[in-house]
Amino acid sequence: MSEHEFQFVEPHLLGLYRELHALTVPADKVRAEPLGKAVKDMWQTGVPLLYCQPPSLDVHSFFALMQEVGAVLKKYHPERTGDVDRILAALPVDGAAREQAVRGILRRDGEWLESTVREHELSEELLGLVLSLTLRPFLRHFSAQTVAHLNLELWYRGYCPVCGGHPNFSRLSKAVGKRYLYCSLCETEWVFARIGCPFCRHAEEARVRYFTVDDDQRYRVYVCDKCRGYVKAIDESKAGQDEKIELFWEDVKTVHLDLLAMQEGYENKLAEIPDFGEEVKN
Repeated sequence: MSEHEFQFVEPHLLGLYRELHALTVPADKVRAEPLGKAVKDMWQTGVPLLYCQPPSLDVHSFFALMQEVGAVLKKYHPERTGDVDRILAALPVDGAAREQAVRGILRRDGEWLESTVREHELSEELLGLVLSLTLRPFLRHFSAQTVAHLNLELWYRGYCPVCGGHPNFSRLSKAVGKRYLYCSLCETEWVFARIGCPFCRHAEEARVRYFTVDDDQRYRVYVCDKCRGYVKAIDESKAGQDEKIELFWEDVKTVHLDLLAMQEGYENKLAEIPDFGEEVKN
């Protein structure tokens, strides 16, 4: 990708994105169990796979990667060095405690997060960011190992079928004319309505619409005037014939569209995810 493609992204932020996206772990550090009928049945009711049957992660690799994430954040945001160091110093060192922490982090269990923030007087927002950035490479492997065993055409919900994350971007398929939502946490794509809000599920065209900017018809911004949510999209039919589309980078290089949407009062909201109940928390 040429630097011109990222004309709206500040150079230090582009460097940050590149280094964070390059962080990875070997695929064998993530182990997903075969999906049995009970798991698939639960998934089809709307429970993301991560909650139905979470993978096993290599705990040592998880905490080692967290140190790497911290180093990258300190490099590009030296003003947060003290905050990052306090987070890394607060991490459990005992093996059993580390395993318990990883299980809680995978399940989005707020109890571990809240108690760690309270006990060590940490920034909850920054700790959440460090955890999300650390989870990404593991969840990408989890998705790669499992999506072939799921019929994603049946999902049709506004949150990720694999990890429950919210859509950061979307793609209008040139081949089949459908819109696919994209989760940047695990890089899963799934089909959704071309006109419809993934955040509140509103579908009335008068209140769910899209706009384009300038002469570049490749990109759209879908907005919902009911919940004020928005999500960006790339129209593959308007892209170059040989253009390689990587949705992570399409999201990064269209940051100006985020700013425009937010200036108009819209938010990249969290999708409304149902309460899955105690049966998926144990």
